Amino acid sequence: GPTLGSGAVGAQAVLYSNGDFGMYTGVSNNGDTWMQSQRNDASTATYDILLNPSGGNIGIGTTSPTTDYSKVLQINAAGNGSTLRLTDVGSGSAVGNGLELLQYGVDSYIINRENGVMRFWNNNSSKMVILANGNVGIGINGPTSRLDVSGGDIEVKDIASGIIMKSPDG
Repeated sequence: GPTLGSGAVGAQAVLYSNGDFGMYTGVSNNGDTWMQSQRNDASTATYDILLNPSGGNIGIGTTSPTTDYSKVLQINAAGNGSTLRLTDVGSGSAVGNGLELLQYGVDSYIINRENGVMRFWNNNSSKMVILANGNVGIGINGPTSRLDVSGGDIEVKDIASGIIMKSPDG
């Protein structure tokens, strides 16, 4: 059955155990809460945690996550600024690292906090890149100009507006 205890990581409990495997939850000494799926013996093996594997939405900061589509992970802030941040060992995990999807008021942001390339893929191949220096490549992975298009036309539908091109020397 469930067990309670405390130790170097703070208070912890086994929520469920089938003998070999258990679902642990706890509170660390700094007040953070945690969950871990792992073996109940001396093994260090850990396992996936599945949230709503039979269906349903997941909400963080909301009691009613909703979507017009099939499933949603909804992150809601009490004030302005909800963020989903993705990090790894290369980017680091501190604030100011990784990739962020941010909703701030009515504005939306995709933010690469690293000095790296943003790549946009479709149909299993690279279609567009934005380099750290701001150069954009469409159909090319190493753009050398602010906008570098390769392998296709650029079409302007509203020819009444025209296209203005200026050389660097006027």
